[in-house]
Amino acid sequence: MQPTRDLSKSWIEDENFFKHMCEVGRKYEAIVMQKLIDAGIEDVQLLDDGFRKNVADIKRYTTNSKDLLIKGWPFEVKSRNVYFTDPDDWPANYWPMFLDTVAGFESKKAKPVGYIFISQKTGAMMAASTAKINRQKWDTQRRFDRERKIWDTFYSLNREDVISEDELITKLLAMKTKPE
Repeated sequence: MQPTRDLSKSWIEDENFFKHMCEVGRKYEAIVMQKLIDAGIEDVQLLDDGFRKNVADIKRYTTNSKDLLIKGWPFEVKSRNVYFTDPDDWPANYWPMFLDTVAGFESKKAKPVGYIFISQKTGAMMAASTAKINRQKWDTQRRFDRERKIWDTFYSLNREDVISEDELITKLLAMKTKPE
């Protein structure tokens, strides 16, 4: 059960809420990893960046954060409390879709090569590439985050920039291992 968000604090300072959000994220990262392994992608690693020691530590955590390594390449996993089975049934009123906060993405030293979105309701996945050619199509939007109950600026994607789970698996199976 999700703890009640203490609105007298920033979401980052609300320790119970923040830990809960991290636990949910880790749960779905593990589910994505297992689904990819079950699909025949052999080199998938769940990374444990640990938990920040205090609010001041959040910058170090965000800068170095990676959720999964797939064939040596960093990927971010975003679980969504939204019903979808593929990009075509993502709720129309949720397009453009949040990718990440601008601050969160830009602060990462090693940019992820892709984002994998998983539905908390169906377990279905879809994904988006962060290749520079794709980034040129991203939009920025100041929007309200219903989970964290804050306004923030997000990179957002249109439907044509998101691929289905089947397309993701096909691309990952064909993807070369990152050179050392």
